[in-house]
Amino acid sequence: MASVSKKDIDKLVNSFLERTLPRSRWTHQAHLIVGTAMNLRYGLEKGVVKMRDGVVQYNVSCGVENTLTSGYHETITVFYMIMISYKLRTVAGAFSEMGKYMHILNSELSRPGIINDYYSSELICSEQARNAWVDPDIKDLPHSF
Repeated sequence: MASVSKKDIDKLVNSFLERTLPRSRWTHQAHLIVGTAMNLRYGLEKGVVKMRDGVVQYNVSCGVENTLTSGYHETITVFYMIMISYKLRTVAGAFSEMGKYMHILNSELSRPGIINDYYSSELICSEQARNAWVDPDIKDLPHSF
């Protein structure tokens, strides 16, 4: 993974929140950075709300419809927010803020398919999972929401 600076992180998070981030830059890594920022700034529960609202609004600004079958996905968003929160708690006072971002970006969470370790394709692709939080059907999370 390429190194990122505090300036890069701030610019990415701000451009996401301002809905000026080019769609091509809304990558898995960008999701992890914004999710980490929301966790660090607001904690898990409020961070989930901020992330949900941000993704929905960002999608709209990019012309992506949030419907029963496309756009925002609640279970995927909450899954990553829970996992980021858990990883951050395991290193609580051990790292600086930048160290925490790097810890997340260099963790197993950087592997886009990690969600498949916890959810079957059938469940994660369901309308139910897209529209509301559902518990994993393969492996328990280290922390529940």
